[in-house]
Amino acid sequence: MVMLFRSENFPNELMVTHEEINDKSIEGVRHRFFPAFSVQFHPDAAPGPHDASYLFDEFMRMIDAFQLEKASK
Repeated sequence: MVMLFRSENFPNELMVTHEEINDKSIEGVRHRFFPAFSVQFHPDAAPGPHDASYLFDEFMRMIDAFQLEKASK
């Protein structure tokens, strides 16, 4: 059995970033307090090879920010 989560019954610590257009199931989340996010689709697959490249850019920004924060302690 597959459970579909929707925004109205999702934990407060997580922010919905991507939602499926047809059934409104959650396809992407970001943690509000920790540097973590996830998507349930393949970000470099169709419809276009660059449609989700911003996710890879955001991941690299999160790594850089974490390293800077770690170095300043």
